[in-house]
Amino acid sequence: MKQKVAVLLLVMLLAVSLVCAQGGREPDKDVVEFWGFYDLSDTSDSRAVMMKEAIDSFEAETGITVLYEQVAWDQMSSKLALQSQSGGAVPDLVQSQTENIPGWVNAGALMDIMPYISRQSYYDDINQFEKDLYERDGKRYAIGLFISGGNWYFDTTMFDGGVLPVTAEDWDREFPRLAAEGNVGITAFMGSGFGGAAVIQGYAPFFYSAGGRLFDDEGKPAFASEENVRVLNWLRDNYQKGYIADATFTGDWSAAEVPFEEGRAAAIRGGSWSFLYLRGLRERYDAGEVVVGPPPSFGEQGYVFMNSEAFAVPNRARNVDNAIKFISHFMKPEILAPWSNAQFGIPVISAALADPIFDHQFYKDTADNLFSHGTASEQSPYYNECIDALATSLQVLMVNPGRDIMSTLKRLEQDLIARYW
Repeated sequence: MKQKVAVLLLVMLLAVSLVCAQGGREPDKDVVEFWGFYDLSDTSDSRAVMMKEAIDSFEAETGITVLYEQVAWDQMSSKLALQSQSGGAVPDLVQSQTENIPGWVNAGALMDIMPYISRQSYYDDINQFEKDLYERDGKRYAIGLFISGGNWYFDTTMFDGGVLPVTAEDWDREFPRLAAEGNVGITAFMGSGFGGAAVIQGYAPFFYSAGGRLFDDEGKPAFASEENVRVLNWLRDNYQKGYIADATFTGDWSAAEVPFEEGRAAAIRGGSWSFLYLRGLRERYDAGEVVVGPPPSFGEQGYVFMNSEAFAVPNRARNVDNAIKFISHFMKPEILAPWSNAQFGIPVISAALADPIFDHQFYKDTADNLFSHGTASEQSPYYNECIDALATSLQVLMVNPGRDIMSTLKRLEQDLIARYW
């Protein structure tokens, strides 16, 4: 009798341990909890409509209920990290941007889903860039849905004969002419407040082109370099001369778009998604008044950032199998193709890219640009912290021409290393 009681107690303890390991909740084979970016009741947003359709079709096909919670895209990173570190409840699936992943991995927030994804039928059809982006040392903490990244859009009416500047020296010749005509040469968001956009999308491609970098091989800050200082001097000098739009460094994302929308900027560094946000861009593009052009080069070639929207499974998710089933459902070409098209991205599986909706010239130009000039972000265990701090310092440097760039960057490097390493 005592032996039976002991065995029963052991079974109960194991059950309690399992529940605790899963965040204090038992698995539910008929549910998947999902944090996503979109308001599914907003019928004016095609992305929200399609996400709801994907959820509805998944529920009908599998009998699994999706418990969906909207989390704003700029709050998702901090919310999941906080819940993970505090032991709070986490979902089974999260929608993500590439730049969120390193910080989440560092916080212990994500599980390795490589054993699940590698055995899916679509795995061999995933393009190599996605694999290079998400697979490290045989592990994978997210799966990309579509490739997106930086596009430089040029107003062809501002360049004689359609000859576009390529190098920093080319731009130095164009800037005074454009200014004399009452225009600025470049506009782009590179201010503080959202370091991922300012640094990774704005500054970093310039640094890479000049031979610089953001982090060393251990992920420690390495931005205090002569190569990066050269770029920053060029940007600051031309900004102070009025050749780069003021909103580039002092406004928000939408403010930086206005000069190009109003025909006062020769070029804008936007994204493959800019058709969603830049007023009149598609019409001007289809009319041949705007083209995707080369990113400014400080070396052998210019670069643009390249990333991917993704799905990830948090550690302590209680319904992992259901989360993987939802991912696999979403990777079907009939779902992934229109989803990628709605955000003007390139789907990561060739079966979806073969859809005729990608025959538009924009996609061909974007694919040529991204796969010729695209580069993925560097990795750091304190990625978000370092990038946000750098964005703030760079904004100060841009608007204060008397500040020494190298000494400012060195101090910031030392502060960040002392704080996090």
